[in-house]
Amino acid sequence: MAESGFQPKAIDRKSKAGGMWQFMPGPYYGLTRNAYVDERFDPEKSTRAYARYMKFIYGELGDWYLSMAAYDHGTGSMQHAVERTGYADFWELLQTRRAAKETQNYVPEILAAIIHRQPSAPVRLRRRHNLDPRC
Repeated sequence: MAESGFQPKAIDRKSKAGGMWQFMPGPYYGLTRNAYVDERFDPEKSTRAYARYMKFIYGELGDWYLSMAAYDHGTGSMQHAVERTGYADFWELLQTRRAAKETQNYVPEILAAIIHRQPSAPVRLRRRHNLDPRC
């Protein structure tokens, strides 16, 4: 999603991932793709599919940050990294450098986009992670 800039018509020329949520070609979570229609490019339908998919990933991993990383790098890859390290927390796992470089940056990029779009988001993030606002 960070790669698309949240543009509904975005397409990655290399991977063929498309839409604002960068779904790979194929039938994902109720999205239709055929010779006539590709619902990856429908903002509402693709957002609903993304929400269903993230809920599934969260059910597998139990952590939203790990779920975001798994969306980028694959659920199996993140599960394997958790098993290898014993860390079921994205920030702890990040310190081990077991995730791909792109994935290590992915979650912070998404959080930065949220903070940029919602000025009150930093306050909620600081409270959640017990961060000192003077840092």
